[in-house]
Amino acid sequence: MVVQKRTRKNTYRRPPAGPRPAARRLLGRAAAAAGLLGALTLTSLLLVFVHDLLTQCDYFRGSRIAVEGTVRLDAGEVLAQSGIHPGVNILSVNLHLARRKLLAHPWISDARVSRELPDGIQIRIQEQQPLAILDAGRKFLLNDVGEIFKAWEPRDPADLPVITGLALSDVSVGGAPRSLPFAAVMEILQIQRDAEVPQLGSLIRQIRVDREMGLTLVGNDRVQSVCLGYSDYRAKYRRLERVLNQLPVAADFGEIDMIDLKNLDRVVIRPLAPDPPEGSQKEET
Repeated sequence: MVVQKRTRKNTYRRPPAGPRPAARRLLGRAAAAAGLLGALTLTSLLLVFVHDLLTQCDYFRGSRIAVEGTVRLDAGEVLAQSGIHPGVNILSVNLHLARRKLLAHPWISDARVSRELPDGIQIRIQEQQPLAILDAGRKFLLNDVGEIFKAWEPRDPADLPVITGLALSDVSVGGAPRSLPFAAVMEILQIQRDAEVPQLGSLIRQIRVDREMGLTLVGNDRVQSVCLGYSDYRAKYRRLERVLNQLPVAADFGEIDMIDLKNLDRVVIRPLAPDPPEGSQKEET
């Protein structure tokens, strides 16, 4: 007789283990990241679709493009410089880039570009105010704050005072202090621009700078030159105005070669020497 041995259950043995907790957490994070990536992709596609829809919609086609502030330039030049053309979708215009293009033009000192929904673009510019021509071996245009804004070209204004005797290093750049001669020239130009002495506006054709002696105005046919030296320019201009008003215009007084105003207490006037009569010149060999 065979006696079967009864198998006893091991109550101390652990049941088979499932996925470990760390692996489950990693799988959960991967699933969440995949979901987030999918949502971002869908959002991006939706934004691209909306952008394309708006920037290609005829409703925003630019039919009202206004340009303001032009003096020397015309509206066509300004539009070409900005890269904006009639009919463009105004939502597709990069306003910051258009402004940067405008500021790259030498005659534009400031610019603003704005949208006016649903079909308008507004461009406002401020042009440079040329004050004089600086002749430093090569000619440049100076603006009203004493900065060079472009090289002078034959098509640029030629009826401005020409400054000679200065170097490019005298001109202020980026707020750097000006040299004494250049600061003196700018003061003279400001007085002339502000028309404090109106009749002197046509008097100045050239401002000649001598670093030791100061400034000399080279004028028109009636007054050849006016020596101002340095400092007290407004007082000297007022004195010059009184001198010119008191001078007889009669032909027998003739033209003036030089008026010396370096010293306000002593005004020197030198008439222009008359030309010698014909035949009086001797030919020397």
